[in-house]
Amino acid sequence: MSKIALQKGKLLHAAVCAQQSIEKALKGLHVLHNLGQPPYTHDLVRLAEALAEAKRFSQIELATFSALNPFISEPVIQITRECSMKQTMMKQSLNFNYVQKEC
Repeated sequence: MSKIALQKGKLLHAAVCAQQSIEKALKGLHVLHNLGQPPYTHDLVRLAEALAEAKRFSQIELATFSALNPFISEPVIQITRECSMKQTMMKQSLNFNYVQKEC
């Protein structure tokens, strides 16, 4: 998704998708290494630090995590939620119209 957004020139969307992908991967590593429940945060650096006993990250990786952190601020989260809700409503509307035509 991030690659597609980047190709279309939607840089903010690409950065948000990249941040989300890395966040999910870090939380997955946390579970994989049996470290218990991952921290309830979107902060990539904090998630990486919580993995310190199982995985060491390079300075470049940590710098990347730090650079992507601002893209998951509360305003961005709100915009993402609103877009997601609109997409869901559109899909439901399309499915509803399809069902109406079929019945």
